[in-house]
Amino acid sequence: MNNLKHSTRSNFQASILLAADDIASRKFISTNLIQHNYQVMLAADGNQALDIYKVKPLDLLILDLSLPHLDGCEVCRLIRQQSAVPIIMLSDKGGEDEIVQCFEIGSDDCIIKPFSIAELLGRIRAILRRVRLTAPISSTFHCDDLEINFENRRAYIDHQEIDLTATEFSILYYLALNAGKPVSCDYLLQNVWGPEHVLNNRVLWVNISRLRSKIKDIATSERYIKSRFGQGYFLRKGSFNFQ
Repeated sequence: MNNLKHSTRSNFQASILLAADDIASRKFISTNLIQHNYQVMLAADGNQALDIYKVKPLDLLILDLSLPHLDGCEVCRLIRQQSAVPIIMLSDKGGEDEIVQCFEIGSDDCIIKPFSIAELLGRIRAILRRVRLTAPISSTFHCDDLEINFENRRAYIDHQEIDLTATEFSILYYLALNAGKPVSCDYLLQNVWGPEHVLNNRVLWVNISRLRSKIKDIATSERYIKSRFGQGYFLRKGSFNFQ
């Protein structure tokens, strides 16, 4: 997954793939995205979405869960095997289990239908901010074999790059900035997903668990990310190297 197919330019017209089987929804959403200065490509099913993804540089994907041929979950799984490009899932159901499932397969967000264009635009802006998130000073953070390069948005274990999504890196970013101090679940939810988002701690737990597995952090030993009941999470204290 070293081939990250999303842009981190400070000023750019983001390229978005919208995959939905309903023609009216595709037209309505794409028209509004174009009016807000986004480049939009359209797909009517999962196979079309994958075909476009393979040949076009994309900054973000919006996938309907109920896509024909290949559903949104399967498209997300296949893309996550190759890339950390941000993905928003659209769901007809509002159940917590389905929302958690979307995060478990690696999506960055899940929006329940019906939704307003204002809500969708807010979620898009929040995710693109995560992609471009950098430390105020060019620096790296070290804790044993874990290294985080804030400027390049890369993390390494024993000098091997870790494949992180924008959301996973953002969680690690805020934990590192507060290394050695407990970070509450509310703080992480508000800063990573944005104040307009309504999420519960289970969604955060899913993302923390996925992050832990990628940095080889065994939950029983909590080598890097520690949890404290009633306080949240904290990353072990390390050292910053400023450039």
